[in-house]
Amino acid sequence: MSESEQFRNFFQNAPDSPNRFPVATLTVNDLNLLGAKNGTVWLSRISLDQHLKSHPEVGFEDYAKISDIIQHGDIWRELRPNRFTILGLGYRAALKVVKTNDDGEIWFLTLFKNTKQKPPKGAVLLRGKAP
Repeated sequence: MSESEQFRNFFQNAPDSPNRFPVATLTVNDLNLLGAKNGTVWLSRISLDQHLKSHPEVGFEDYAKISDIIQHGDIWRELRPNRFTILGLGYRAALKVVKTNDDGEIWFLTLFKNTKQKPPKGAVLLRGKAP
């Protein structure tokens, strides 16, 4: 999904790009772990622009791995409500489940390279193995 020409256009903020883009689809097991019902993971234009400004070393090729990072990474529930950290493939990513009338949405918050793979303080491992 992320490697498509549509995602490249979204990533480059091409004219007529949407305000959000689906970057991954979660499995039923992962939905149960996150307490969500809708499996689409969204990346907003605002978040992507902020990410690129804060982490210019993370480019299109990195963002194209979002689905693999989520699928193969360790999932940690943070102390903050509805926030999750994913550690895997040399990256650290964050997700947030936003409750809505339509069973909620899952938003991709951030992505950066992280070789330490250390979970947030106080986080609880939901899937994977502890470091």
